[in-house]
Amino acid sequence: MTEGTLSSRLARGRKMLRARLARRGVAEVTAGLALAVPASLATATVRNAVHTLTRTAGAVPAGVLFLTEGAVKSMIVKWKLAGAMIAACVGLTGLGAWQTSAHPPAPAAPGQSVAASPVPLLDKRAPEKAPAVRKEPEPVATIFGDVPITREAFADHLIRRYGKKELDLFVNKQVIAHAFGRKGWTIKGDDVMAALDTEIKSLGITRANFVTEILPRYGKTLEEWTEDVITPRLMLSQLCKVNIPATTEAELRQQFAARYGEKISCRVITWTKDEGAESQKAYERIHDNENEFRDYARRQSEPTLATTGGRVAPIPRTPTVNGNNTIPHVTAKLKVGEISPLTKTETGFIVVKCDRVIPADKSKSFDNEKAALLMEVAQARIDLEIPKLFDELKREAKPKFHLKFPDPAPAPKN
Repeated sequence: MTEGTLSSRLARGRKMLRARLARRGVAEVTAGLALAVPASLATATVRNAVHTLTRTAGAVPAGVLFLTEGAVKSMIVKWKLAGAMIAACVGLTGLGAWQTSAHPPAPAAPGQSVAASPVPLLDKRAPEKAPAVRKEPEPVATIFGDVPITREAFADHLIRRYGKKELDLFVNKQVIAHAFGRKGWTIKGDDVMAALDTEIKSLGITRANFVTEILPRYGKTLEEWTEDVITPRLMLSQLCKVNIPATTEAELRQQFAARYGEKISCRVITWTKDEGAESQKAYERIHDNENEFRDYARRQSEPTLATTGGRVAPIPRTPTVNGNNTIPHVTAKLKVGEISPLTKTETGFIVVKCDRVIPADKSKSFDNEKAALLMEVAQARIDLEIPKLFDELKREAKPKFHLKFPDPAPAPKN
């Protein structure tokens, strides 16, 4: 058979097939075999494919994202061929459905019910509004022109890198904020900064020194300190106020003596509970040697005290209401140049050296200072209640941690 004869027979066969398909209503389906993919749809497909990958557990390595982007774009180039295959399949499916619908369903067997038709009943109620289209959050960055770096991928990275260290702190802050929010209360930025300045003033340093000398020892910036320490403490203070008992006259007079009575200017060295043996050895060296005391005070393990060489705000001879009575007890009779005995505290050990005696302030009267003293006593009681309240909130919140952080694999041995 010659090539021309074969070509003519194929053409005649295609014409007959087209006519038969037209009589069966399939021509409309096959007529749209050449499909064009809009550019917007192609771009959206790349985004969705990359977005799907980045939502999986763990951030996708950059190399995988690069290969995925290339693979998806190469797939789009072949969509015309794929579209033709899909259209052909739809046409065959439609033909099969048309042939099947021409025959009634087989009668049910005796005692067997016929399945109800899936055709929905007419709903005479008002048509429902179309559901709102969920808007995807903005990506944190874009690479290669149109490939987004999603918030989910960035969050996964941060969780893996910092989650084990930060999760407990973050949950604690959420517990406090939630309890505070249930009261309908708010905290102003000015209140936060005022509390920060009060804390810095109590250390006897400037804000600049606090930022450059204190915060680096805790690995925090000023913003992180206000967020992690100052703001939660303000919230807890506000929550504690409702449980504070009334202050008595005797307590106010004790506070007046502590505030305006005789004080000593001194330096302090502290040790933790597990440094008991070290504290005994150090005490023998520093007891009668000012140079040893000064050097050790600058090297002690407590970072804030080390920064100031052990220097603290003047300590009153009379203990404050609800305050720590350990230091006033050991300093009550100290003279200039004397060092206190090594004293055990709730957190470890302490020693105090008196550098100067500050006489009582005779210019102050109890009646004039009574209002300010009332606030001081209230704040002292709040400071005592904060740990109790936080423990209560944690018991109520019952936080459950769903993220698991596997321990790092040990380095392979050579």
